[in-house]
Amino acid sequence: MLPLPLGAAARNVLHHGQRSHLEQHDAAALETIAAVDAMWAQQLFHLRQEATAALRVLQERHEDALRSLRMEQVVRARDSGIRPVRRNKELLNLRRSEAVLASHNNFTAASRVKAAADRLQDAESNGTHADWLLRCHGEQERLLTQQRRELEALRKRLASRLREVEAARDRDLEKLGRKIKVNIVRTQQLFAKERQHMEAALNGCLLNSKSTRPDGRLEECFPTMVRLAGGPKGSPPVAPDPQHKERRVQHNERNKWRRCQGRQEPDGCAALLE
Repeated sequence: MLPLPLGAAARNVLHHGQRSHLEQHDAAALETIAAVDAMWAQQLFHLRQEATAALRVLQERHEDALRSLRMEQVVRARDSGIRPVRRNKELLNLRRSEAVLASHNNFTAASRVKAAADRLQDAESNGTHADWLLRCHGEQERLLTQQRRELEALRKRLASRLREVEAARDRDLEKLGRKIKVNIVRTQQLFAKERQHMEAALNGCLLNSKSTRPDGRLEECFPTMVRLAGGPKGSPPVAPDPQHKERRVQHNERNKWRRCQGRQEPDGCAALLE
């Protein structure tokens, strides 16, 4: 295989170096996105666990409260009895009539009155017990309604907190994505300038860069080549220093004047390609 000319070899090295750097940059960006996403996923997982635990604790407290209310209702009925809200006047009159007839030794009539009074009392007892059950059910239903409101309010607070964290995660990932895109655009711009500098150096043109001065930094014109030649591995291209803009302008003006005089300085970047 014939060796490539110097210009083609330099372009080939630059092309592969830039492509390798972009691949490393993409891999690092994907790792960063995956790490940030995993961090937020872990936080959301713990938040959902805490929400589930909080709901379970509240439900257990509600169950204890309902059980205590039922026990209190039974104990109250046992101690004070299940009494009607109002006394039945008809039953009272029958009992009085029974007592009067018995005092007059009219036991036949007294027994008939007693049977009627017993039937009325049984019916009243059944109604009273049903009323007591309805009252107990009403108390329990009011407690359950209050508990449902508390549980729903807690669910809403937990859901709101979860949405806030998810929104923060989305903003964080979106911000990270914008930073990565900006970094890619800047890197591509620097690489485009590097290719322009390469063509200028191969064509023998003088570069408008600090690298044409003895104390200049070559990585401003050829960051990829400097990195391949032994610079920091994986280091990003170095952007031009804005503080030296005025000196670059003066240097370019001096070069123009020297070209007019036919005295161009040797190109400092060409030595890097040899």
